[in-house]
Amino acid sequence: MASTINVPSPLADQGRRFGRIAEMIATVRLQPAFLRYSARQLVFVVGSRFAVPLVPLYYIREVGATDAWIGIIATGQSLALLIGYYGWRKLAVARGRSLVLLVTLIVGALYPAALSLANNLVVVAVLTAVAAIFAAGIDLSLFDELMKRIPRSHGVTFTSIDTTLVNAAGIVAPLLGATIAVAFGIQTALQVASLIGLLAAVLFALDVRSRATRSEPAPPTPPAPPALPAPPAPPAPAAPPAPIEGAPED
Repeated sequence: MASTINVPSPLADQGRRFGRIAEMIATVRLQPAFLRYSARQLVFVVGSRFAVPLVPLYYIREVGATDAWIGIIATGQSLALLIGYYGWRKLAVARGRSLVLLVTLIVGALYPAALSLANNLVVVAVLTAVAAIFAAGIDLSLFDELMKRIPRSHGVTFTSIDTTLVNAAGIVAPLLGATIAVAFGIQTALQVASLIGLLAAVLFALDVRSRATRSEPAPPTPPAPPALPAPPAPPAPAAPPAPIEGAPED
């Protein structure tokens, strides 16, 4: 008895693969809030990753950090992150997540420029610890922003797309930062990173303002004028007297 083996066609597999990709793109296009958030986040990620290869070089070349100082700076940064995650979570509940988002984005964006002006190891260590505290708030705030803009039925798909975009920006931005540093110097490149971060903060601030405008209550409707009293109804005609029993009829 002969048996047949069905070998899937490579063309059929490729067609199904492209079909799934097209379906995913169509699903994402139906979520404009997610697309706008992704655009703002990409600007922030470019600014933050722009300075990633430059900061260690600045420690060593410009400030003359030794191995011991680099260890001190890294330890302080890790402790500051732990403090920041705890503190910003409490503050977000008490004062609002939008306020935390904007404050942390602005301070985090200023860190590369402030670092470019520092020439003392103690100042560098303090700046790095402060920046780590605010970086923790940025991580928490951006995660909350993402969760508010993805449909729950496609949470895994949208989270994977967001992670892919962030990683792609994380590959390109350090190369741009290194190119600017070679051409114009590390300090200039750090200041460019701050400008990009401030642009991201402005974009998020405009979004917060737009949402606040849309959520404002409508102005109260003026009260209607009092209704005029209805004219009195005319009196009903009196009923004729009932005939008396036993009285002669006409």
